[in-house]
Amino acid sequence: MAPKWTAAQQTAIDYRGRGLLLSAAAGSGKTATLTQRIVTLLTEPDSEAEISRMLCVTFTRAAAAELRERIGKALRQALAADPANERLTRQICDLGRAQITTIHSFCLHILRPHAAELGLPAGFSVAQPADVAALARQVMGDILSGEYDNGEEDFFRLADTLGGARDESSLDDVMLYLADVLTAHGMNSDDLAALADRMEGTQQFFASPLGAGTRVQTRRFAAHYQSYFASMMEEFSGDETCAKAFLPMASAHESLCRALLDACDDGDYSAVRRAFAEYNPPARLNTPRKYEAPPEVEYFKAQHTAFKAECKKLREKSFAMTEEETLLSAVRTADICRTSARILRRFYDELAECKRERALVDFGDLESMAAHLLTDAEGNPTDAARSAGQEYDYIFIDEYQDTNRTQDSIFRSLAAGGGARFMVGDIKQSIYRFRGADPAVFADYRRRWPMIGEAEQNPEGSSLFMRENFRCDRSVVDFVNLVSRHIFSAGSIEFTPEDELAFAKLSPDNYSPTPAEVCLLKRETGVSSTEKEAAYVAERIDGLLSGARLADGTPVRPQDIAILLRSPGKDGAAFAEALSRRGIPVQNSTPTSLFEEPEVVLMLSILRAIDNPTRDIDLAAAMKSPVFGFTLRDLIRIRRSIAEGSLWDAVRCCGEAEEDSDELSLRCR
Repeated sequence: MAPKWTAAQQTAIDYRGRGLLLSAAAGSGKTATLTQRIVTLLTEPDSEAEISRMLCVTFTRAAAAELRERIGKALRQALAADPANERLTRQICDLGRAQITTIHSFCLHILRPHAAELGLPAGFSVAQPADVAALARQVMGDILSGEYDNGEEDFFRLADTLGGARDESSLDDVMLYLADVLTAHGMNSDDLAALADRMEGTQQFFASPLGAGTRVQTRRFAAHYQSYFASMMEEFSGDETCAKAFLPMASAHESLCRALLDACDDGDYSAVRRAFAEYNPPARLNTPRKYEAPPEVEYFKAQHTAFKAECKKLREKSFAMTEEETLLSAVRTADICRTSARILRRFYDELAECKRERALVDFGDLESMAAHLLTDAEGNPTDAARSAGQEYDYIFIDEYQDTNRTQDSIFRSLAAGGGARFMVGDIKQSIYRFRGADPAVFADYRRRWPMIGEAEQNPEGSSLFMRENFRCDRSVVDFVNLVSRHIFSAGSIEFTPEDELAFAKLSPDNYSPTPAEVCLLKRETGVSSTEKEAAYVAERIDGLLSGARLADGTPVRPQDIAILLRSPGKDGAAFAEALSRRGIPVQNSTPTSLFEEPEVVLMLSILRAIDNPTRDIDLAAAMKSPVFGFTLRDLIRIRRSIAEGSLWDAVRCCGEAEEDSDELSLRCR
């Protein structure tokens, strides 16, 4: 039976404009929609689309393989319904060599024909990240060693500022990290030098690059808390007890926030410092004795504590110096930036030369070289871009919220060849900023490309939201919307009502979803927070398995429950153990090292004991294993057989005992 598409899905499938940005929420069927759009283009009688003239870029090789399989399955089904269709047969035959790939594989495909003009050997290969990291460390180490030997004053200032007092190699780590950050954001040493010029070109701290960020951060902090404390002042004013106990503190906090907002709006750094200096809240909250505080008061207390801590951190980190001192610091920072730029310029050149000698490129090179090939200095498409873009009538890119500026320039330049772009992403699922991903790229398209159907259209393309979530219960959808609404409003990425999930899961008549909960566990001295959380989760799951029912009325089974962890490799074992103690079957999907498997640990202990019997831990592990069967009590008796020496000496002593009837002596022998 053919799937029933939602209105938004059908619009995305049928759209034939220049470009489309699809904001597809989690569980909204984006992969199915993307697949159906491709298949529809390939099967429509009046369409001339060919799979060989499509570029489909996904985030991982696994995603590319899944998309290829889905397209192939849909094409085979279409051919089964129309066996004589030669066009469908051709699409299936061409599917194996179609460009359904990752960004790095595509960049490699683009660069191969242009290796000579890019200064690359014809047979260059892509290096493994670990090999490139080792080569980069060697190059940076040689450069910095030379700088130490040369003894230039500007370098020693940099080393004193960024290096460790006891570890000379820490400067290597800082400079390598800085090099990676610049590369990930499509920048280089020249951009760092330009930043230094901007730092020295202002007489107001808030107008400097660092000060502008500080101003935005401070204003965001003040606006958030001013709104909250103003609402609490209104709440407390209607209750005499609360007004006497909490209104003075709320008023003091709100006044500080208003002063900070005014100072930030005026661009007055010194006024911010004055506001902090004049801030004089009551010494403590005057909570009445035997007062049963309502939830709002408990939350106010928590916000009061958080506000004071954040205030202290902001004041000490960003406003400890006078404006004159910050400007002097900016000049010194500019000097550090210029020296860093000089070193990084050498580093990039020498690392590139080392890789060229070895006929190697890394993943970052693939992106930067492709962008250099396809865009000019002003960011406009080159002739190479137009030529490459003419190979594709349609360009599909998945997970666009995790692209960076460099990758976006590659796709934009390809579209200059005439290909229609179809970009899919979800601003709420951007998780790779640490790799240089920039969700603002996705957000910029949403601002520039109007919604389909709006009066004013952008010739480059349109936007469309796909909000329906078919995967989650209503309680999960509502909870995600609640959290996202508040988190995004405090951030720099625009979050609109259209970004919220819409509940669309098919539900039975007796549908009764389990509510979403936030559980706060009190920290205890001497108790691991992970173990405490694991014990709590195991207890809750035990309760669910003892009579709880799913939304459709069926009893909860172990396979209906999943535990998601931020660090499963570190914490997964604690949760698995807590569940096992309660007799709850558990499957821990976290991969473990082969050398951590019990049987491998046993063999290693035996081999190490053979290699060197005087290693007590390995010998004891081997003896206590099922292979030899010694108990802990046996090992204690053996160890006590001599006053000094290793466990092996004790085993030999016990084995050489004259009492042949002693079973322990025989086993030791």
